[in-house]
Amino acid sequence: MTSTRWQQIREIFDSALEVPSAERSSFLNKACPDDSGLRSEVERLLKAHDSAGDFLSQPVISTGSLSEGELVTNRYRVIKLIGRGGMGEVYQATDQLLNEDVALKTLRADIARDESYLRRFRTEIQLARKVTHQNVCRVFEVGVHEFPGTTRPPLRFFTMELLAGETLYARIQRLSRLSPKEAFPIAVQMAEGLEAAHEAGIVHADFKTGNIILVPVAGGERAVITDFGLARIDPKTSVTDETRSVTVVGQVAGTLAYMSPEQMVGGAVTAASDIYSFGIVLFEMATGKMPFDGQHVINSAVQRVSGEGTSARSLVPNLDSRWDAAIARCLRREPAHRFASAADIADWFSERSWWTRSRHWT
Repeated sequence: MTSTRWQQIREIFDSALEVPSAERSSFLNKACPDDSGLRSEVERLLKAHDSAGDFLSQPVISTGSLSEGELVTNRYRVIKLIGRGGMGEVYQATDQLLNEDVALKTLRADIARDESYLRRFRTEIQLARKVTHQNVCRVFEVGVHEFPGTTRPPLRFFTMELLAGETLYARIQRLSRLSPKEAFPIAVQMAEGLEAAHEAGIVHADFKTGNIILVPVAGGERAVITDFGLARIDPKTSVTDETRSVTVVGQVAGTLAYMSPEQMVGGAVTAASDIYSFGIVLFEMATGKMPFDGQHVINSAVQRVSGEGTSARSLVPNLDSRWDAAIARCLRREPAHRFASAADIADWFSERSWWTRSRHWT
């Protein structure tokens, strides 16, 4: 997409934001009378803008579909709701058969009959189960719970490893930014987990600090990738519409702040898209901030496509040179110019590599 086209989109988008939602359709009829492609792009970005909100914050936990003490399939006793997002809810529950706690993820009751969400939920389960790696959250059992004698829809759920730790997002918020000594081992583990997914033919498509949980273990901590709710089949293994940017009820799904340029314009989502998101995570770890405009969706898109985002070095002048170089390489506009694989990122940040190549710490 040319800069002239982006400018045209920006002008109409900015004007549309000032029009009440109920009047936007009429406004776009006049603004894009003979250009359906222009209108479609503006509408897509308006929906993304309206749904984004503060896309760095965690979802507010409210009353869930299940109650404390409720028994699911006569096996899982609900303890409490621990997370709620756009599609699902996650509970801490006790597996009464094995006498251990698990995380139980369900499709939200208010969308449980929507076929598009049902399809996405099934896909999440199918893809997450294909990845077996210590740095990816393990999925255990899949099931359906009925509510006899009620009008409640069947409860689709799966159980997974209960991770006791803080998200990488929370860690950064608490510390402002991480030092190389803290960050590099986390980067290696994230990259190794992402590589395992890519080797299984899966693109995460929503890789971000809020989806990484840091679990204390003997001698350190384990970084675990979670939430495959927007995962895609890699087009290298399957050329279908499922490889393109995810849309749910007319909206581009995913976290706008971490999207690659190709995701922003509805292009194919590949392993290289995850690597771009990885670069944003590295930037956030290094600086405590984001490289692109978080308030204006068009500015954010233009910055990604043109490579005009904030430099990590401008925020942290003495940033470790290899960290800065890794960020720059991940955030290349052209997918082919990024790291060839997540395994290459893991090698870049490995202990062997950073002890021999790094000359200063921040």
